Parts: sequence; C-alpha cells; structure tokens
Amino acid sequence: MATSSFLRNRYWVLRHGKSIPNEKGLIVSSLENGIRLEYQLASEGVEQAELAGKLFLKVMEDLRERYFGPSFELLPHDKYTEIWAMDEKDPFTRPEGGESVDDVASRLASAMATMESEYQGKYIYNMNSSGHW
Repeated sequence: MATSSFLRNRYWVLRHGKSIPNEKGLIVSSLENGIRLEYQLASEGVEQAELAGKLFLKVMEDLRERYFGPSFELLPHDKYTEIWAMDEKDPFTRPEGGESVDDVASRLASAMATMESEYQGKYIYNMNSSGHW
C-alpha cells in the first residue's frame, strides 16, 4: 500500500544534554537563566552535546525550550505537576509571563514551515540547548 506525507523531509528531535539544573531538580526555562554558567550542561551533557553537535549546521531561534514564566523559574521539578494540570485544563492558558502549549506549538509549526520551505528530501535533526559547553 502506498503512503504519502505532506512533509518533504524526515525529522528527529533531540533534547539538550543533561544539565546542572537537571541534576539539581530545578526548572530553568528562561533564555536569561539558560545561558548562565551555573545552569550550563553537566559534564555528561557536554559529552552528549558534542556527539550530537557533530551534525550541527544551523541555529533556529524558534527551536528552543518552552518558557514557563518567572513564577516557575528556578523552582523544583515537582512544580511541573501544576504546569501540566494547567496545560491539560486549557492549552491556551499562559503561565504568568510564560508560554502556553499553543504558543509553543505555533512557534514549532513556524520553524517546521521554514525548514520545509528551505529543504527537500533531507534528514533534519532538531536539538535544543542554550547551555555553554
């Protein structure tokens, strides 16, 4: 049976490598904090990023982590349950100063449209990380 796809490329998505906030159990979603040295990649994450980075070709600003807003920034991971409950109730609700699920979906759709218009028949790996390594 023949299948067709509306996408002209094949995509793989990679999350950034293990970070110091991951090890400490902290939420770090703002670009301002994400680039600070104390929130950089952990040594294991540096190795992971170096391996994935060998394929790196282009930066796209729309391919970044969701920003949860200042009310969740630098809080423990257990606060994610509040975020996910809010998301489940209404994907259009924004945490104060942050992005909704819909905002992120729109940002990613824009990035996908850009990649689809620029490339055809390619294998595209998307990786997000704002840490220093």
